[in-house]
Amino acid sequence: MKALLSILVLTATASLTACDSGTSEAETLALPEGARQASWSPDGGRIAVPAHDKIELIRADGSLERRITIPGVDISGFSCECRIGWSENGERLHVVTQPQPRDAKAGVTTVTADGASPLRKAFLGVPVRGASWSPHGWPLVFVPNSIVIRGRKPRGPTPDLWRLDRLSAQPRKVISLAGEELDPVFSPDGSEILFSRSTETRSSLWAVSLDGSRLRQLAGGLSNLSAAWSPDGSRVAFTANRRGGDLRTHLYIVTADGGEVRQLAGEEVRRGQPAWTPDGRWIAFANYEGEIRRVRPNGSAEETILSLPDEDVSGLSWSPNGVTLAYSATPRVTVD
Repeated sequence: MKALLSILVLTATASLTACDSGTSEAETLALPEGARQASWSPDGGRIAVPAHDKIELIRADGSLERRITIPGVDISGFSCECRIGWSENGERLHVVTQPQPRDAKAGVTTVTADGASPLRKAFLGVPVRGASWSPHGWPLVFVPNSIVIRGRKPRGPTPDLWRLDRLSAQPRKVISLAGEELDPVFSPDGSEILFSRSTETRSSLWAVSLDGSRLRQLAGGLSNLSAAWSPDGSRVAFTANRRGGDLRTHLYIVTADGGEVRQLAGEEVRRGQPAWTPDGRWIAFANYEGEIRRVRPNGSAEETILSLPDEDVSGLSWSPNGVTLAYSATPRVTVD
């Protein structure tokens, strides 16, 4: 039986400084599904959660502020695997829309966060799976024809990194490499893009400036990769399998210029973007025991934040003020 997905929000009742003592209490609140693509407003007061053909704006206290109808928004596996974007002032929402079937051409829609203005739309002309919005709102970086082309020749652009600077602009290429670029993520200052590169034999973690310069590989020999910038942009935490050794998924860290890859936390972790606290002092992750854990970037002080032993946890995301941690929890299905 297919499990129903829900988002839970963990709201700290004390500051991060108090949390360091390990004595703070927390409250949990169930929210609608869609955590992996949900996105906090710049002030941390609301979280935009995708649902079928709409976005739900949820206040930080868990109450529903409003629903905004946007056709083509979905949370299915074939919808765009990217978070909803916000304008820098928090007044507009940006979203990649992709009607079914999965090879349908994607579009871009923006709307005011109060839902009062008409939708503004543009069409990218190709299917899109991976994309990322700048922390300033625009541009959008996306990968055309990603995933959906395997086993057949793509029609139109190959799976490289492209950017769209505004609705009325023409998409233009950022970088082109052999293989397939996937899962772009903007740096906190919007100047660089983190992405994975996949070929028939290997996957690797790369970074590049928004103008296509400073292309560099940060780590290689990976699979099941999911990465996140530190708040200051100096380091990258990622979950992955590394070839040539322990093939389980672990949490790693590397500097943004490349260098030695270090493993954090000794246990197996679930694939998914690690969640840095806004002050950069902790990295949160989920394991296969239904726990949300955190660890210092130097690998010390590993501890449990919350335990949900009958749940599969993913979609971790801290609010910008560091008070609230959003995550999705799926009831675990066991087979006798």
